[in-house]
Amino acid sequence: MNMKIFSIVPIEVWRDKRLTLEQVRVLGVLLSFRAKTTDTVWPSRKQIAERCGMNVCNISTATSSLERLGWLRKDGKGGHSKATRYTITVPDLEGSGTVAYSATVAPSATSTVAHSATPPVAEWATRKEQTTRTNHVNTPTQGPLQSGSAKAKFDPRQHLLALGADQQTADDFLALRKAKRAPVTKTVVADITREAGKAGISLDEVLQICCARGWQTFRADWHCKGGNRTAPRPTPSPENFASVDYGQGGPI
Repeated sequence: MNMKIFSIVPIEVWRDKRLTLEQVRVLGVLLSFRAKTTDTVWPSRKQIAERCGMNVCNISTATSSLERLGWLRKDGKGGHSKATRYTITVPDLEGSGTVAYSATVAPSATSTVAHSATPPVAEWATRKEQTTRTNHVNTPTQGPLQSGSAKAKFDPRQHLLALGADQQTADDFLALRKAKRAPVTKTVVADITREAGKAGISLDEVLQICCARGWQTFRADWHCKGGNRTAPRPTPSPENFASVDYGQGGPI
């Protein structure tokens, strides 16, 4: 099982807004080499680079910047025979007035965090949020695109009420159509409304007639002045054969 390596980082590291992300990574790795009884460590640049995942060429630049900021004291220039000794110190941020972010330390050429008036950590969070928003906008949606102007679902009851039908009449008519398995659409309502106009009666009256007679629709020619549907002429039968009027000639 591989042994886990941890760094105990002073709280001042997160308060020092001068530090770039690259410098924080190097400082955190140096703290991981620190023993409980000393603040001096002497890992090689290669060891530091392996732990923080950086290019070994950027280690010297980062440690020199940390030294100028008061986080390190370097002894020796390193090399094949003798490694540089790093003594970790914590600057007095309150007393020296270095809490505010400044541009006194230039980042290395390969630093992934831009050096600006925005603190590195805050800038990284802002960039991540902007990237997330961009990806969200550019992600194709599943199915047709819905918008505020999309066609709303047709409500036949509300449509009938808006045209002047009584609530009970509208409910009865919808129940009648449902029993006959005949959906009520805009086209159906428009057709009934048009026929009501031809007959000279209101939509509510037409719906009442339909409910009373079991009609799922209405035609103006079904309705006469007396309110009765025009019925076909009766077929003669033995019982009423003599009473059927077939014209001027009278019954046979």
